[in-house]
Amino acid sequence: YKNNNKNVGEGIPIIALDYKSAGQEGKYDDKITVIVGRDKMSKGLIAHHTLAKGDCSDWIIDKLISDIDYFGHNELILQADNENPIKVVLEAIKNKRTKKIFLQYSKPYDPKTNGLAEKGVQDFVDQLKSNKIALERHIGVKVNCRTPIFQWLIELIPVIVNRHQGGHDGKTAHSRIYNRHPKELEVSFGEQV
Repeated sequence: YKNNNKNVGEGIPIIALDYKSAGQEGKYDDKITVIVGRDKMSKGLIAHHTLAKGDCSDWIIDKLISDIDYFGHNELILQADNENPIKVVLEAIKNKRTKKIFLQYSKPYDPKTNGLAEKGVQDFVDQLKSNKIALERHIGVKVNCRTPIFQWLIELIPVIVNRHQGGHDGKTAHSRIYNRHPKELEVSFGEQV
């Protein structure tokens, strides 16, 4: 069912990854680390809660490989900045995935060279903020970032973006990958039905 047209993008596909802290600082430590990625061809998003930067547990590496496979790329370039923790994760993905992966790192001290990941982080943060506010409104309490419901929300954000956020061409990441429109979500996260 996946779209194998070469006109979706050119050359070897690129997925860029970066880390983002989510939550608030204050009296209570309410910060968590999220690994966020963006697929250049489909404009699809990846996001997962991690224990810390550089977390190479089987769970996170398997999730990232599953995300890469969702985009349908046989061989690809994984791109990241030059921080050691993300380099370790990229190496772990390369070593565990059976299909070919090339690693590419941005120029030191030049955030523009990892713009694809930065755009993914920006889209993730925008959706996370609005969905967290909606969730808190639906359930009537503030949500701490270390709670399971917030971690579920982190996993849901890429689904929302990939299936419902259209690009300049009017297509979603899902429709670019599968060449068909996804089923619409009927309710928002945390909404009582």
